[in-house]
Amino acid sequence: MLDGAATFGDGAVAIVGLSGVVLVSHDGGKSFALLQQDDRKGLSAALAPNADTLVTVGEAGARLIRLDRVRGAR
Repeated sequence: MLDGAATFGDGAVAIVGLSGVVLVSHDGGKSFALLQQDDRKGLSAALAPNADTLVTVGEAGARLIRLDRVRGAR
């Protein structure tokens, strides 16, 4: 299940959900890259303070996720 999303100023979007799923699109949602969190703890909300960082909240509390780790990201 996907639980939260955040948009970036350049039209990119990130979607977060159960099992530590982070999906990132830089083409308006036409395609997504997966950044599976190693601990697989669920994520329920996201905020994008800039184009390279996602702040998430979930089972493990709050965390910063660097989006430059996502294949196909900038």
